[in-house]
Amino acid sequence: MFTRIFLFLTLLSANVQAQTDAMYRDLPMGNHPIGFKIVTFTDPSRVTKPLVNYYGEKETGDRSRKISVHLWYPAKVKTGNGTVTYGEYAFNDLRTTTTETVAENRRIGKLNSQRASFEGFFGKISDEQWQAITNTPMRAQRDAKYSGENFPLLIGMLRPLSTAVTNEMLASNGYVVAMIKHSGARYPLGYIEEIQDMQLAIHVINQLGIIDAEKIGTFGFSGSGFTQVAFAMQDPRILALADLESGFFMDGLFQQISSSNYYNAQRLRIPFLHLFGTDASREEVHIGEFEKLRYSDRYRVILNQKKLHHWDFATEGRASTSVVNIRGDREEGIRMAYEVANYYLLNFFDAILKKGISSDVLSSTPNWAKTYPDSVHTFQYLPALKAPPDKNEFISIVNRNGIDKAIVLARELWKQDTLAEILHENMLNLMAQDFRREERRTDALAMQKFATELHPKKAWLWNNLASLQEDFGFPEDAIKCSETVLELLADFTGSELSFNERIRRSSEARLKRLKGL
Repeated sequence: MFTRIFLFLTLLSANVQAQTDAMYRDLPMGNHPIGFKIVTFTDPSRVTKPLVNYYGEKETGDRSRKISVHLWYPAKVKTGNGTVTYGEYAFNDLRTTTTETVAENRRIGKLNSQRASFEGFFGKISDEQWQAITNTPMRAQRDAKYSGENFPLLIGMLRPLSTAVTNEMLASNGYVVAMIKHSGARYPLGYIEEIQDMQLAIHVINQLGIIDAEKIGTFGFSGSGFTQVAFAMQDPRILALADLESGFFMDGLFQQISSSNYYNAQRLRIPFLHLFGTDASREEVHIGEFEKLRYSDRYRVILNQKKLHHWDFATEGRASTSVVNIRGDREEGIRMAYEVANYYLLNFFDAILKKGISSDVLSSTPNWAKTYPDSVHTFQYLPALKAPPDKNEFISIVNRNGIDKAIVLARELWKQDTLAEILHENMLNLMAQDFRREERRTDALAMQKFATELHPKKAWLWNNLASLQEDFGFPEDAIKCSETVLELLADFTGSELSFNERIRRSSEARLKRLKGL
């Protein structure tokens, strides 16, 4: 009897180990043990509950915003509280700490929902197959101790379960991966909350003493990759951006994302890796916007496996080809596509965050790629244009080299890129007005004249130039510029309160003053 039980347990252990090995086989796993924990902290600067609730009752609890972060990190050997399973990752988003007890009905409900999704993606499976998947031990150890070193940080928005294997792979290679639970707010307003969440999370994680705060990247899968694009455009701490089939260049999605004030193509000045399946890539009708991110080194990788499911970029797809093997004759191609995507992701972050290489980091054929047929993926590299200076940088150029040389540089920038933010009419006018307030008359006049040179049809710029000329004692020049305003607005008809009508009246009044009429 004892022998039979021992044999059963031995076979069970061997089967479980085989499942785990299959999940990670041929992935670029590193040598670091992996820790996993869930931490929740409070942002006292943001109040998310009204003082009085729906029933008219005063809220007595803490109304501050709570932010839950799922952390994967290099850990000390054998210091964790057991191994996380696939099933745990499926319902861990219900927890606020790693060990929080989840009510049985909620846990079962979440697992049933995950099974329904899995079967909807890949086809029906038996109870035994689902149990084999959910019982599969992963690599991370719950609440293991931090290794004691500082590592680059990769931050994003949590997609429960779906990036678990990828997160573990990255942590094993010396990264701290932090995924923030979504706020649930609708986009594009949701970006405001989620970007603030990630910014505060960076601060809190940095206080743990486990990251190198000068080496931060961001990535996400599917819709959980949307916020990261706007985040990378706004936060200069982010040095690299990647996504796993996030459809922001698809019709409907791009309009939603780009409608946020956080989205500004000119402000993405870091390398961007965009991974997509060949079938889904045909729906990227706004992929031209990817090309417009011209100050970013852009890498577009298309995985050429036909009928690659969206969730084949995720842990769910990996389980379907490695734990239960239900994908038929396409299984090998799907597995290879997943592995190639993870290799690209790791090599991308390694090159930028660990080696400091900022351009063309993936175009040479690495050794790992030689083990896969060339047909598995298609690679495209779009090199970045040198980013123009921002307002503060341009003013420093004026201060260091003089206004004339600064304007020569600006003319060269105009030839290369007429959409450069520093050359926008509002920006040029703002700098001229700043110089005016500082009594830098020569700089103010030169900058305002340059604004009219680049934007000669803008009557309001000519009016502002005339105002400077009048104030600084150049009446004849002010008359000419005021007359230009009237010529530009000769055919304008609008209300007395309209912007152009007010500009016209201002120039007319100036002409009367200066001509003595």
